[in-house]
Amino acid sequence: MHFGMTSTKWGSRLNWRDGLLACMLRAVAWCVAFNALFMAAAVAQDRPTDVLRLELEEAKARVTTLSASTGLISEEHRKTLAEARERLTLLQERNNMLLTREDRGGFVVYATNSQVAQEYVRMAEHYVSVYRQLFTDFKFTQRNPVHFIVYPTKEQYLKYEQIPQWAGGHALTRRIVMMRIGYSDKGYTIEADPRYKMLRLALYYHPDYSARSATLGHEVAHILVWEMLNKNDKEFNVVNGNRFLNEGVADYVGTYNMAQAQNERLSILNKTPQPIGPFTWLDTPHYPATPNQISEYYAEAHLFVRWLATADTKGGARLKVLLPSRDFNDFKKRLEEFERNEPLYKINLDNYAPYRKKVLSTVPR
Repeated sequence: MHFGMTSTKWGSRLNWRDGLLACMLRAVAWCVAFNALFMAAAVAQDRPTDVLRLELEEAKARVTTLSASTGLISEEHRKTLAEARERLTLLQERNNMLLTREDRGGFVVYATNSQVAQEYVRMAEHYVSVYRQLFTDFKFTQRNPVHFIVYPTKEQYLKYEQIPQWAGGHALTRRIVMMRIGYSDKGYTIEADPRYKMLRLALYYHPDYSARSATLGHEVAHILVWEMLNKNDKEFNVVNGNRFLNEGVADYVGTYNMAQAQNERLSILNKTPQPIGPFTWLDTPHYPATPNQISEYYAEAHLFVRWLATADTKGGARLKVLLPSRDFNDFKKRLEEFERNEPLYKINLDNYAPYRKKVLSTVPR
C-alpha cells in the first residue's frame, strides 16, 4: 500500500512565506494522519509486547477518532463515543490493578502479584507438553508470545472483559497489522507485515486449583490450535477451527488426566434423554442459546474428540486434518482424504455411539 506525495510548483502569486505555511500545514496533516493510523500498531519493526498497553492505546485511538468528528453529530454517534470513553476508563482502571508482569518461555502473564503470575506460567508450560502429546509434530516457536490476563475474581473478569456470565475464561487470536514505514523521493511507503499474531487469553483466579488449571489448559489449547492452523506467515488469511471440534480439543487437553473434572463435564450427557449429537453440532457455527445446551455442547465435544484422538496412534494427525471442517459434510470429506493417505487408520463414524455409551456407563449420574 502506498501513500504517494506529489510535488507542487508554487505559482508566482504565492510568496515564500505562503509556501512555507502550506508545507507546515501539510506536515501537520500528515503527522495527524499517521498518528491516528498507527497509534495502536507496532511501528518500524517493533512488536507490541504488552497487551495491556496495546489495548489501552487502541481505546485511546478510538476515542480520539470519534471525538474528532465534525458537523452534525447523530445520537448514535454520541452513544458510540460514550461507550468508547467508558471502555477507555475501564482499561485504565484494569491496567492500574494488574501491575505484575511475568515474561518467560513464550508466555506473558499479567496479574496482581508475582506468585499468581509464576503459577500460571508453570501451568501453561505443562499444557503445552500435553498438547504436543496429541499433536506430536506441533512446535511452539515462542516467536509470538501468549498473553494471559489473570483477574483476581470472576466479578472483575466479567466487568473488564465484558464477557457472558457463564464464561470462565476465553481466548482471542488475531493478526496485528504491524506496519513498516519507509520514505523515498517517491513518497511514503507503508507495508503491512502479517507475521505478528496476537495470542491473548483472559480468565480469573479460581480458588480451586483443579478448576483454574483446567480452565487455563482449555484456553491455552484454543491458542495452540489457532497457532497450529495459522503457521503461514506470508498472508493475512486466517484459518479458524470448527467451533465444536475446537472446544472438544480444548476441553480434552484442559482435563487431561483429571478423572473427576472429566466426569463432571460428561455427567450432563447422562441427564440428557434426547442428545443433539456431534454430527448436528458440527453443522452449528455458533454456541447454543441455553445454559443446559451449552453444557451438553461442551460435554459432547469433549467425548467426540476423545474418541477421535484415542482411536489409534494417528489420532492427533487425524484431528489436525479435521479441525478446519466447515460443517459435517466437509468433515466427512476431510476424513475420507485422511484415510486415503492413511489407509491403515480408518474409523467408522457409526462406532462412536457404542463408544459413547460405554464411557458414559462409567460416569457417575
